[in-house]
Amino acid sequence: MRNLNCVLLSVLFFFIPMAALAGDLDSPAAPTDAASAMYTLEAIYNRLDAGTAGAKRAGAFTEPSAGPTAGTGRTLDDVMGKAPSVDAANGAGMADVLATKTFWGLKTGGWGLLTGTMPTNTLSADNDTVSAGYYAATTLSAVDADLTAPNIVSGKTIFGKVGTAIAATGDAEAGDVLTGHTFSKTGAAGVSGTMPDKEGDNASTAQAQSGGVNFFTAPAGYYDGGDRVSATDAQVAALDTDVVTDNIKNTVTIFGVIGTYEGESTAPVAKTGQTPTVPLNLAPDGSDGNLQKGVAWPSPKRFSNNGDGTVTDNLTGLIWLQDAECFGLRTWATALSDCNGLASGTCSLNDSSIATDWRLPNVKELQSLIDFAYYNPALSNDAGTGHWTTGDDSFTGVQWNKYWSSTTTASDPSNKAFAVDLGSGDVLNSHKRDATHYVWPVRGGQ
Repeated sequence: MRNLNCVLLSVLFFFIPMAALAGDLDSPAAPTDAASAMYTLEAIYNRLDAGTAGAKRAGAFTEPSAGPTAGTGRTLDDVMGKAPSVDAANGAGMADVLATKTFWGLKTGGWGLLTGTMPTNTLSADNDTVSAGYYAATTLSAVDADLTAPNIVSGKTIFGKVGTAIAATGDAEAGDVLTGHTFSKTGAAGVSGTMPDKEGDNASTAQAQSGGVNFFTAPAGYYDGGDRVSATDAQVAALDTDVVTDNIKNTVTIFGVIGTYEGESTAPVAKTGQTPTVPLNLAPDGSDGNLQKGVAWPSPKRFSNNGDGTVTDNLTGLIWLQDAECFGLRTWATALSDCNGLASGTCSLNDSSIATDWRLPNVKELQSLIDFAYYNPALSNDAGTGHWTTGDDSFTGVQWNKYWSSTTTASDPSNKAFAVDLGSGDVLNSHKRDATHYVWPVRGGQ
């Protein structure tokens, strides 16, 4: 029995070394030769664990000074634990790895160190399909040069590009836009306008009158403010049935109609302004205040402020300078020249008048201002119903003193002219060269 055990032990010792030396049983070199060096289990473990390069023994083999102790080396189980295993489900294939790049294949039939075959793809601006595969780092704007902010609607962001383009909206039609210009609207862009430019003079297409105002219909088109719409004299005359020869003064032409009316030889005289109680209370029978003869004063206003430095007398139609004291005291000759040279921009005028538009009033015109119901001054308020007062009525600077007229006296024409006293309403004569009176310019009249 003892002999049998010895034989078994001998067999075991024989086979154990044979298992460890599977492969070429010859040593690569003698132990004393550096070429006999082989990687240790520790080096193999570290290679599998961290990719460490490892190193073989450099010189001759030497016996260790002491045997190994527990925990000082790696076991084959340790090495096997670090070795990769087959992973058919998740292991990468060559098509999964970029071409020219190496990897360790874990699939059955694809095990070991392999080289990838996945191609590098290129993005295209010609379509929006992205095929599976690898793409080099780039920017989408480099792929498609049209990916810019001006090509994207304002308020929208595409791949990080914030749009700045204004979306075309609106409902204009070609006829609403001037010819030679383009516009955009909902659903269309770059539409050419067809509206004609009505540059210059244009004949009206229709004429009408309403409330005393004539209206001319302009042809459809664009007007820039300097263009005009016209109507012929006959078209304007047709708007008012009173525009006929019998209603127009003889030899005068209005809208192409030549007048034949000779008129009456009389000129109606206006009321003086006196009433049954002013200035006399009561006015005696047969007196001016009692009878109140003459043309009635206009209502609701005798005088109208034109807002341009002038005041219109609605009784006579004359236009007076608003400032009755602008020139101060003048001799008669100076008063004439001052009035003739008066123009917009002086004496607070803003009426576009020019020199020679204004004149010194004649004695009848000047006297037409007088309201004989009052004195200091003998002038009514704007309404013609009361006395003029400073600050409340249109005229300013009114002096209850004498004002020159342009009328020369017949008794001494070389030296004297008539003046009207705005204080009392009297008509006086004064020496042209020696006397100085106030000046009240007027324009208009017949």
